[in-house]
Formats: sequence, C-alpha cells, structure tokens
Amino acid sequence: LIGFDVSRYINVGTARAQGIELEASTRPTEGLNLGAVYTLTDAEDRANGNTLPRIPRHALTAFADWQVIGGLTVGG
Repeated sequence: LIGFDVSRYINVGTARAQGIELEASTRPTEGLNLGAVYTLTDAEDRANGNTLPRIPRHALTAFADWQVIGGLTVGG
C-alpha cells in the first residue's frame, strides 16, 4: 500500500484493513428509492501500528433514485 505525506508518497510494507458496512434503503412512494450506507474501517500499518493515512475511519453515503417516466431514472 502507499502512504502519503504532504510532499511525497511513501510505500508501506505490510498493512491490514478490516471493517463493516451497513446499508439501508426504503421506497417512500412509487418510483422513489432513498438509502444510506455507513462504513467503519480499521486500517493500520503492521510495521509500526499507525493508522493508514487517507483512509477514513467512518464514511456515510446517501443516495436517491427517482423513476421519472417509464424506464428513465434520475439519481445517484
């Protein structure tokens, strides 16, 4: 894996990443789908036990899809 500091990349010899991901979605009305995804990640440099840079411990993503006409869907 590659670490990062302000001026250059640094190679990391051994790393470990593990975590969980939870997703929930609902359809409040016909044609509308709403959802969210939560991720908890524990990533560390195995050589020194430091947390790997630029890998967030917590991440939350929300999405909405709306079926406008027939097969046309707007969202993301």
